[in-house]
Amino acid sequence: MPASRARPAANTAGPAAATFPVTRHRLEGLRDACVAAGSAWAHVPVAVCSRNSAAEGEAAAAELLRRPDAPDAIAAMSDELALGALRAAARGGVPVPDGLAVTGWDDTEAAAPAGLTTVAQSLHDQGAHCARLALSGEAVGVHEAGWRVVRRASTRG
Repeated sequence: MPASRARPAANTAGPAAATFPVTRHRLEGLRDACVAAGSAWAHVPVAVCSRNSAAEGEAAAAELLRRPDAPDAIAAMSDELALGALRAAARGGVPVPDGLAVTGWDDTEAAAPAGLTTVAQSLHDQGAHCARLALSGEAVGVHEAGWRVVRRASTRG
């Protein structure tokens, strides 16, 4: 996903480069999980797309997959970007999930037919919470996001 309002496509070293809070927080979570698993975050390539589109995801993934140190997993910030990564893998002859695991975010209608493992969230619940905040003019307590991983064929195990 874009890292800032300027929307440059780039490679970045970490969450600090992302000025959009959602993107920054997701990158921080990925970094924390990577470090907790014993991997060095400095060795994780992060591709930033200027738009949330399958075409941009495909281009970014194709570039990553051409590298000598190509990743064996891509955690995309949206299903659109992940669907593009799946297309790049198919065009490059990289088997999913054995050669490349791919995850998305949103659990869109296109995720299930593509076999995409993704994170589902309730946009309805998030919208209702925002409406309560806007209508009451005061904080309505802590909103616990109802996220869940939906496992499909694009990941191992």
